[in-house]
Amino acid sequence: MKYLSVFLLLLLTTGCANGNHARDYFGASHGPVGLDVCVDFNGEVAGKDYIVLRGDVVLEKYMEKENVVYLLGQPDEIKPSIARQEIWTYKHEPITLFFDEGLLTHWKKE
Repeated sequence: MKYLSVFLLLLLTTGCANGNHARDYFGASHGPVGLDVCVDFNGEVAGKDYIVLRGDVVLEKYMEKENVVYLLGQPDEIKPSIARQEIWTYKHEPITLFFDEGLLTHWKKE
């Protein structure tokens, strides 16, 4: 019984000495050691806040319209949506950009 108590005490203190890994000993199913990557239907990583075009052009979420025009030029088509957004379509870049109140909110690759 004495050896079992020492073993359990050693096991628990070793787990606590490793910092965040101690949660695994107590049966937690999530923690800093897990990595979940969600991919949406376009093959993009969900929740990513930037997109790289042509290797040298990077668009970031919440970028202003003026900066997008500076990087990509004027869009080929601008349409309003029901949700009060502007939808910009580029033909030279297969991408559609969605703006809300002057800021880039999301995009869709064609």
